[in-house]
Amino acid sequence: DAALCVEQDGKWMNRHQNFDTLEHGMVSLFEICTTEGWVVLMLSSVDSVGPYRQPKRDENEWLGCIMFISFLLLGSFFVLNLCVGVIIDNYGNVK
Repeated sequence: DAALCVEQDGKWMNRHQNFDTLEHGMVSLFEICTTEGWVVLMLSSVDSVGPYRQPKRDENEWLGCIMFISFLLLGSFFVLNLCVGVIIDNYGNVK
């Protein structure tokens, strides 16, 4: 699909949130943990077919949803524990 696009003088473009490189992947995972824009990322990853291929609607529905929701729950739990730990530590220092 990407080769055909370039062949016809088009430009193959990725979305802002993607997992193509380590840096983009880490930023995307951070956005999931902060619960900002994670739905758009989940929906676009559910439509993914493979590298350099045109997305198909709801191609990997179960895998994508299970992965994102479990990461969201675990990531939110981790961030919440960090915040509670900082609050308790500061409370102990003030006391």
